[in-house]
Amino acid sequence: MNCLGLLHYFLCFFVFFISIYLFWNNFLASQCNSVVVHHWILDFSIPWISNFGIFFHIGVDRLSLLMVILTSFIGIIAVLCEWNRYYKNMEVFYFLFLLIIGATLGIFLSIDLFLFFCFFELLLFSNVFLIFLWGHSYIDFQYSRIDAARKFFIYSQLSGLFFLLSSLLLVWVHYTDSGIWTFNYCILKNTSFSFITECFLMFGFFLSFAIKMPLVPFHHWFSMLQMFTPSSGSIDLIGILLKTSVYGFLRFSIMLFPRAIHYFSNFFLLFGIISVIYGVFLAFSQKNMKNFISYSSISHMGVVFMALHSENIIAYQGVVLYIIAYTLSTSAFLIIIGIMHNSIKSYNISDMSNIFSSSSILFFFFLFLSLINLGLPGTGNFSGEFIMLWGVFFSSPWFGTILFFIFILSAVYCLNIINKILYEPVCSKKKFLEVSILNISILIILIGSLIFFGLYPDLLINFIYNMITCLYQPYIPFFIKYKVKY
Repeated sequence: MNCLGLLHYFLCFFVFFISIYLFWNNFLASQCNSVVVHHWILDFSIPWISNFGIFFHIGVDRLSLLMVILTSFIGIIAVLCEWNRYYKNMEVFYFLFLLIIGATLGIFLSIDLFLFFCFFELLLFSNVFLIFLWGHSYIDFQYSRIDAARKFFIYSQLSGLFFLLSSLLLVWVHYTDSGIWTFNYCILKNTSFSFITECFLMFGFFLSFAIKMPLVPFHHWFSMLQMFTPSSGSIDLIGILLKTSVYGFLRFSIMLFPRAIHYFSNFFLLFGIISVIYGVFLAFSQKNMKNFISYSSISHMGVVFMALHSENIIAYQGVVLYIIAYTLSTSAFLIIIGIMHNSIKSYNISDMSNIFSSSSILFFFFLFLSLINLGLPGTGNFSGEFIMLWGVFFSSPWFGTILFFIFILSAVYCLNIINKILYEPVCSKKKFLEVSILNISILIILIGSLIFFGLYPDLLINFIYNMITCLYQPYIPFFIKYKVKY
């Protein structure tokens, strides 16, 4: 750990502390959980390219505050995972890490669409260089980290291009209607345009965020990138990158294009369920642990996508709760996989069989996290999945029923991975697992948080309900308005 690593740690801790203070001061201590008109807790704006209505405009509301808390917390976890590791050019490594965290925070704070795009692209370049310079190398693998970085760059550039073109068209439509150039989404969401134009713009935003989510058939970059990322990069990839696209749907697509979302809701539900089924079957057949995580994530993101387009407040509550829980559980899972890789220098599932015979505590953690991924009751993942399923069922009983049976199938691949790693005969490559007190402490904190959100979800659900209701109050006619009760 060098000076930049310590700076990264303290900056993430500082942002986490400030965001927790805002959360407590504004919504818990002051008991401001009653439904009010949407407002910004903090709002800062200075002119940037003022001739075209572009401002450096950032703000914090309830949705962005939750994402900032989660991002800063995952940033702390990611840097702690690299505490005792040494890479070539450590200063550059931690500088890129700082850029990734900073760009992600910028995405969640941006009110100006052009500023959002700039942070969107900064996140891309930071991740590309991180993989290109410090990605894993495999002698027996048909691709290299350069191939993974190249494919991620191409897909991400397409994602950014769709967002930029759609944003420019939206701004131009607003200009022709009002005579004012602006990229402020708070103003743009009140723009009047034809239904055809709204659908065209909505699909531009959809393609941009679907690529980064990722959904089938835009997922090819994800499994390859996951293979070559270092441990902290994997946590970064799932804990940070994936939720930016979910945030994009919640913040922009649903608010800017409610009529188009309503009209194509069944199409999007079908699109999502294809990703869920594809991810489930591919995850079951994987022989590599990183690929297993990748296709499992694709399946889970398909469920989130279905909930996002279910047009009811219940589903949106489930999305926010599940993203928080899934980020924590997958980060813990990746920490254990990193410990295993440090021991056997392989991600092959066959090489990991019975590897935890030398560490009973890791055996318990792996088993418990696998069951959480399966949907163990009493954990945050179960609460989020159940609420999303409930919301999808309200929107479409047929799709909700299909999704219920797919959840049963997803249990098969979780039990399969538990059997292969925990109960298969001991492999010849088995080595003693070196587990630090720091890693154990991180895992205890993550698992404890998941249990807390599972046993007391109402503490977060009340906040999320008020947040969602305030955010989408003008669009309630398009949605089914229910509140989750426990």
